[in-house]
Amino acid sequence: MWDVVPAKSSLIIELENPYKQLNEILSKTENTSFSRISNTFLNDFNSLFEFLGIEPQEFLQGNRVILSYLNTSNKKLIPVFISFKKNIDENYLISSVLNKGYELDERKLDNEVILEFKKDNESHIITYINNILIYSTSSFTLEDVIKSSKDSNQLFKNSNRKLFNQVNQSI
Repeated sequence: MWDVVPAKSSLIIELENPYKQLNEILSKTENTSFSRISNTFLNDFNSLFEFLGIEPQEFLQGNRVILSYLNTSNKKLIPVFISFKKNIDENYLISSVLNKGYELDERKLDNEVILEFKKDNESHIITYINNILIYSTSSFTLEDVIKSSKDSNQLFKNSNRKLFNQVNQSI
């Protein structure tokens, strides 16, 4: 999954057992200055699974997740959810989301299909790269992930090799 994490990531959280670890983070950071951030992580997860119509525990069981936060020009951190596709049926997903009243805009960037679902002022953008599901609510951040995945110098693991090796060894 690290083959799609952009070097521009401001904050990266890798979870081996996402559901359990997120709940641990929440309980350990309750009533601390970090609690607002950890609640943001949980809200980001919940909004994704609510949109997809998938039970979080079912999808996350035995699946690794990387949450990569990219800083936008207006100094806002936008999450990008990266995980193995697992058993998500793309056609079922599209049909399910369209039945919720979303419109689908499908396009390609660097030969990768981008599925952008829109409803009112809400956007959900998904792509798959090498059986990896990548999701964001910002097309800009998702496009940045795609561009980074095509240029190894733009990947976190290559542009921050020393830090990546330290983190990778501790896992």
